[in-house]
Amino acid sequence: MNKLDKIAGMYKVENEFDIVLMKHNFEIARKYFKGRDFLELGCATGESTIKLIPFARTVDVVEGSFNNISIAKKKIRKVGLSKNKQVIFYHSDWLKFNYGRNRYSDVIWFRGLEHIKEPDLLLKKIVQSLKPNGRLHIVTQNAFSLHRKIGTAMGLLKEPHQLNERDHKVGHFKVYDLNQIKHLIKKSRFKLISWHGIMLKPLPNKDMLKIYQENPKFVQGLYEVGKELPSLCAELYVCATLAKD
Repeated sequence: MNKLDKIAGMYKVENEFDIVLMKHNFEIARKYFKGRDFLELGCATGESTIKLIPFARTVDVVEGSFNNISIAKKKIRKVGLSKNKQVIFYHSDWLKFNYGRNRYSDVIWFRGLEHIKEPDLLLKKIVQSLKPNGRLHIVTQNAFSLHRKIGTAMGLLKEPHQLNERDHKVGHFKVYDLNQIKHLIKKSRFKLISWHGIMLKPLPNKDMLKIYQENPKFVQGLYEVGKELPSLCAELYVCATLAKD
């Protein structure tokens, strides 16, 4: 938990290009939401929770950083979105949380897969927590993204799956490609509904943020073109449901 608070102190999503990516995460994921009872695994400082609340009746948020929870609660109160909604924060490690049975229509796991060593253990818990026909929504970085391919060609990475300096800084354990994600969810008793690429990104996040601040229309153009080239996009969105026994 102390390590998570330390990482949280270094990483502010509102000051990162991730805040732009998050907007598009929800633009895509909202089309696949099954119901109105959500579990969110990881909230950072609340920006994702704020985007999720309008679609929800209930939101349970499991976050390992107490500092993040405190900031998220303040932001949610400030915007006033939680009125008539049940939003509960749990300060817990994802693997230690009591998921219960058939509680959630949708589980949101954005930018979390890469933060855990044994994701299959967590996915087995999620299986038990979903309502019949409930859905799992994953967003994670794409090993075969354009900027990672460029980085490999330049010799900055030995191969596209290699963790870079930023990955180590924010606590990533692995960079996944689409086939690895498909294999992981299949062995964890899920079946794929759909997948999408999110944002064609030729440069690192810090450079993309500068471009966005100077010319947001150009970045929007990269997002639109990315729909035609999903396998090269910066992030992957995957929607899955429980496989029938």
